[in-house]
Amino acid sequence: MTYGVYSRDFKYAKATKMFSISEAKEWCYDDYVICSEKRIWCGWSIKFNFHKWSYFRIRPRYGELHLGFVNIEWHTNRCTWADKIVYDPKKDSEVSNG
Repeated sequence: MTYGVYSRDFKYAKATKMFSISEAKEWCYDDYVICSEKRIWCGWSIKFNFHKWSYFRIRPRYGELHLGFVNIEWHTNRCTWADKIVYDPKKDSEVSNG
């Protein structure tokens, strides 16, 4: 699981893909919160390349297909989204003072 530092309305990300909450706390100040992140599938990408050299190779595990002068590559696209708030410094300070 990864963590990120986001604004309260989740429109801006200050830092993402951190593996510990303590590392994310170093970036969390002003009006930001720490959220757990999830990766979701958002599409496919296909790329066609035309080369000068000719060779044949099929590598479906790596998403490659070489057919002579034509190279076809395909990959899945994934996006990182803020899932839920894990640490809120303002609520934490209210609890410790009260």
